[in-house]
Amino acid sequence: MISVFLSLLVAYAVNRGKSKVYRWSLYLFLIGFAVPAQATVIALYTLVRVSGLYDSLWAIILPLAGFAMPITVLVFTNFVREIPSTLFEAMELEGAGHGIVLRHLVLPLSLRAIVSMGLFNFIGAWNALLFPLILTQSPEVRVLPMAVWVFTGQFGINVPAVMAAVTLSALPLIIAYIFARREILNAFRGGLV
Repeated sequence: MISVFLSLLVAYAVNRGKSKVYRWSLYLFLIGFAVPAQATVIALYTLVRVSGLYDSLWAIILPLAGFAMPITVLVFTNFVREIPSTLFEAMELEGAGHGIVLRHLVLPLSLRAIVSMGLFNFIGAWNALLFPLILTQSPEVRVLPMAVWVFTGQFGINVPAVMAAVTLSALPLIIAYIFARREILNAFRGGLV
């Protein structure tokens, strides 16, 4: 949810900012598409070690949020761009500041994108194996995909037990999809209505 919150703020600034710096910041985020996470593993490992976050949940949360930002910023920027400028102008004429405009106009009209990108980022974080494998080592901070991986290696090839573990690890994703299915489909159809 860190990436969803920050990306909504960035999308608002990119669309409503008067300076060209805001527009260029969008391009800075889009550079993130060109850099795969696997290419940054050594630098990220060094950064996490130096910052003292190694073997903690923050060592997983912060990089996953950072790598989710480019796609989330792009989707939110397009959603905020679809909001009619007359609505922004009307709120500005009433004296509303950026916080009020963001909370009372952008947030409700971007709810579909927020739900969709929240679920998209949740699925990506839930299934992450690379960062937990490299940035953690103790069983106390082991995430579920790592636990399934260790379970598979620890008990050999016990197919029914492994399938049960995989099913249990997929259950939260299935439940999240069932509850958010309608919003996801509406978001992919596009538009504010």
